[in-house]
Amino acid sequence: MASQHPMLTREIRSTERGVRTYFLDVDGSVVAGGTATTNGLTNGSLHATVTENGAGDYTFTINTPGQRILGASGLPKTADSALTIGTVTATTIQVLQTDLAAAAQADADFYLQIHVSTAGDQT
Repeated sequence: MASQHPMLTREIRSTERGVRTYFLDVDGSVVAGGTATTNGLTNGSLHATVTENGAGDYTFTINTPGQRILGASGLPKTADSALTIGTVTATTIQVLQTDLAAAAQADADFYLQIHVSTAGDQT
């Protein structure tokens, strides 16, 4: 009888956490005000919902339980506009879109990347 290598019979455990990136494509003219929705998410609706808090003010909520937001970055598709990442919690992130004069820009389109940890307890 041949002996087995000890590394092949041992249970593998890891304390490492994975990081995922969700890519969202947002059509600001379709997002319904005040209600968490997937309307307006032309890409990424399986990963998040979006709420329009006011003109150019959006909150995104991650759909997958147990994941924690680490950060985000965005790119406006609408000419002469800028994105600012606002308040970030464990499961939500606020995005503000303004024109170049810093006035809120309603119904503008943008891309958003949200980076999440696959474990909610990661610090």
